[in-house]
Amino acid sequence: MIELVLNEKSLDGQFPTIEEFSEKGVLGLIAVLQDQQLFSVPSVLYKSETLTEAKVTPTQTYTDVVFGEESRIHEGIRRYKVQLMSLFDNPFWNSESKQNAKDQYKTLDGKSLNGSSIAEAEARNGILVSFSHPDYSVPEIKIEKNNEKVGVSNVWQGGQLTDATYKKAFIKFKEYAELKFEGQKLDFSKATIGKVWDSITPELEELVYAAFDSFCKKSWIEIPQDKGLGYKPYNKSRQNEHYFDSEQWKKGIHEFRVSGKCRCFGYAEGDKFYLLLIDPNHELGDK
Repeated sequence: MIELVLNEKSLDGQFPTIEEFSEKGVLGLIAVLQDQQLFSVPSVLYKSETLTEAKVTPTQTYTDVVFGEESRIHEGIRRYKVQLMSLFDNPFWNSESKQNAKDQYKTLDGKSLNGSSIAEAEARNGILVSFSHPDYSVPEIKIEKNNEKVGVSNVWQGGQLTDATYKKAFIKFKEYAELKFEGQKLDFSKATIGKVWDSITPELEELVYAAFDSFCKKSWIEIPQDKGLGYKPYNKSRQNEHYFDSEQWKKGIHEFRVSGKCRCFGYAEGDKFYLLLIDPNHELGDK
């Protein structure tokens, strides 16, 4: 279970107007809530019971904004009112807090965080979800727990939750890569567990991701010119013909580089490169 904790401290009247909250605060939160539905692992969003009185503007609380006249005037609030209202509902972490009474949570400048959602996210090994705020627009909130520095994962915009869930090992690299590169130049629909994903060891994941990212960001004109990728045809021989079936060979097998030894193999069709095999030890290069 992925446990998300909404950060009530990220609403302290920082939005000068409801309109700005509607445009900046609401859309970022909604994008995170939509990302919450992407993962194979179930997730839950915990809230604090004090959120209802958190200040959106210097004079208006979250309750005022969601249930007041502004909810009919501003597009962002009107459009996402159901989702905004859901933050008034269970589950609230206050009634089942995981914070140990013996633990002392503080900001780096010594202010107590005990009883806050920031401390709760750390206690649950969860992910903090913040509204757009100058103090909470970073992927990791640095705090002190019992006088030792610790980091709390934090998201405030769309797309960030995928990175946070992978970093905390809630999802595996296969799911992470499929989500990050969905709809881009690399296509994993023909990639099998045995020939692709099982070949990527934890030590290779960062390098593989970097190669995938580089490949997707370049045009089809740039890819063959990039010396780092080393994209080129892979020729069929008696020694290597069994690695791919006849139809795949006909489409024209190509390879590109992940590292000194590791290579990716597949074929291009239309604007897609269909990944078929990852060779971590350059075994195919010797065939």
